[in-house]
Amino acid sequence: MSPFSPLQFGKVIGFILLLSVCCAHDNIFVTDNTRLATRRFAAQDVECILYLREDEHLQQEVDSNEFVDVETWVCGEMDSLNDDVRFSSVSFADIESEIENFDIQEYLDHNGAVSGSSKLMLSEVAVSTNTATLYIHERETIEIKNISSGDRRLVNDGDIPSSKGEATMLLVRISTNDRTTSSSRSELYEKTFSDEEGFSMASQFDACSYGDFTIVPDPNNDHHKQRLAMDLKLDMYIDNDSNTTRGVVGNMAMQLLKSSYANLDEVDLIQFCMPPGTKKFRSSTNDYVSWSAYANVGGRYSYANDEDDWCNSVSAKIHEVGHNLNLLHSPGDFSDLMGNSFDERDDGFSRMCSNAAKNYELGWYENMQLEFDTFIDLDFQAPSFSKTYKMIGVDDYTKNGSVNDGVVVLKLGDYYIGYNSKKGINDGVVIDGNKLMILKMNENRESIKQAALDTYGTHTIQNDEGQKVTIKFVSLSDGIATVELSDTETSPVTNDIDINGSCVPEQSYEFSIEIVGDGYPAEISWVLNRLDTQERMTEGSDYTVRHSDNDENPIPDLRTFCLPYDGEFEFIINDSGGDGIRGKGFGQGYYKLFGPERDQLFEIGGNFTHIDTRKFPTPPNPAVDVDPKPDPRGECEDLPGKVYKSNNCNSIGKKRAGKRRRIGKKSDNIKLACPTIFDPACKNLPSGVNCRNRSKFQFGGRKSNCNDVTKSDCTNSKVNKNCPQLCQDNCRRG
Repeated sequence: MSPFSPLQFGKVIGFILLLSVCCAHDNIFVTDNTRLATRRFAAQDVECILYLREDEHLQQEVDSNEFVDVETWVCGEMDSLNDDVRFSSVSFADIESEIENFDIQEYLDHNGAVSGSSKLMLSEVAVSTNTATLYIHERETIEIKNISSGDRRLVNDGDIPSSKGEATMLLVRISTNDRTTSSSRSELYEKTFSDEEGFSMASQFDACSYGDFTIVPDPNNDHHKQRLAMDLKLDMYIDNDSNTTRGVVGNMAMQLLKSSYANLDEVDLIQFCMPPGTKKFRSSTNDYVSWSAYANVGGRYSYANDEDDWCNSVSAKIHEVGHNLNLLHSPGDFSDLMGNSFDERDDGFSRMCSNAAKNYELGWYENMQLEFDTFIDLDFQAPSFSKTYKMIGVDDYTKNGSVNDGVVVLKLGDYYIGYNSKKGINDGVVIDGNKLMILKMNENRESIKQAALDTYGTHTIQNDEGQKVTIKFVSLSDGIATVELSDTETSPVTNDIDINGSCVPEQSYEFSIEIVGDGYPAEISWVLNRLDTQERMTEGSDYTVRHSDNDENPIPDLRTFCLPYDGEFEFIINDSGGDGIRGKGFGQGYYKLFGPERDQLFEIGGNFTHIDTRKFPTPPNPAVDVDPKPDPRGECEDLPGKVYKSNNCNSIGKKRAGKRRRIGKKSDNIKLACPTIFDPACKNLPSGVNCRNRSKFQFGGRKSNCNDVTKSDCTNSKVNKNCPQLCQDNCRRG
């Protein structure tokens, strides 16, 4: 409870819009209300159930082509206790503040309001029936109180629908004297419950939940028994110039439905198709904007606008019912239907399910789900300080499976990981198909995309305590994604080269990418993977340089990186336009890959469609001397035993061995076996002393041998090691 100093409220003459109801054939009418006037009335001791209303594709500004998703608190099932005033014409009302410097929406956000489970109690308010808005215009006592499920059934639209089990739905088409929907009642029914191809809202919920959540038509509705949407006609007009609000039309339809449909309390979900032409009123800017669809979080009502055919959008229907199931948005995540709804007028519905965060909330894959409340619970152990998991997409889920067969959802604190397999029930995913999705649930229960990883890609997450975990998409095989989680601070470092730093020849291989785009350089992106260690090395995008008739020789975009020596690499370039960057009528773009001496690794590239791939190795580090294989007998020790026929080194003199040169390899074998006979530097030396000159080594920027150096060079460790006869006193014998 948050008190404000009570001030007397100015009295306004109350008005309640009365409805008279009659029935005709299959349609239900509301009569004697052909024009709506501006009405505003006052009431005392008001209470209502708070709902978070989620708006999709709400016009940002009048005459603007930009649309946004918006959430606002609304009052449902309002009642006035003291005056016993029933707000029969307003089932749901927007909440606005007329108090200077007081934002009621922000106040509700930060004071524990829970959609569908909190009651708002106010001492005095004013209500506008023509905009369906509740106004708080003076500071009075405001109280937010949580309510029990029993109280919910008595005062609002029912319990929060469950994401498991069977839910009944009533589908209602609304029309007026001058407006009707473009879709027929049978078309609306098919898109909602079942069409010939099986691509409906109900069929997709059934598929994604593997039968855990099913939506069926209200069995008590005669229209649904005929595979038709219920028809509800209002005796009113929606003029283009009148700015008739959706709230007024929706509230009138709902009140009529409540007074005329006896089985309404037995229905779990109610979805309205609204006629075209209604607007959303925004008191903050005093304007009227277009809208697409909206629903109350945790309530049973949802609405779609027939304008632009949103009533027939399966993705919009699923999205709004998702809000009914208590799901919030997934901003910017097009792999999840809570991220966006789609205009399906041209291509129809593309099958999609939900992202990992929403799948966790829905609870449909619990037997193939892993959950760690904190990063510490991962319990990383030496020496790798990492753990590996096999992850699968929702289409590969099985009811009798376990996490040993594959993980569908991996929860790590506030983070959620899932493999977004693009196939089967999820084959219509718009972007980020076949990628490893990493999401985070924010304080408003919105799932925010953190990363979408290709194979070898990595992303590091951090919790509030500063602990970090690195997530790596190791590999993908037969639809199974291998994912490694590692302790960022203690895991062994596999590559200590700064790939974006200044390349030092003795430490790294300089690699350059030169690109000139075609007419659409922004479509270009690329990744560089290391194949032998399965790492994502780097990636690039944001190209602007283009070839055109006006500029046939633009300065190329050149980016240089430092790669480890002795590795296997894969360069993948992508053109999102699908026409490559060369020779398709949009300019002669190209890409080139160079080594450290501007040596071109491949022929010029650019003629491809979506993707072009090049693989290449980096050479061994020339600055690192590769020691010859050690001689198992020691540099200056004779091999024991027989080295030629029945003889050993003690019975073979240098002269005798020299005569055996005519036997070719046998004589060479004697030389190797008996260094004390043939190598002057080893003669009469203590056993085990290494006195032999070595092969060429790197010194002075080139390959050298002991004949190329002098005694003064022995201060160099490489010279001292490789030229013992020159540099080491005990080897200067013989």
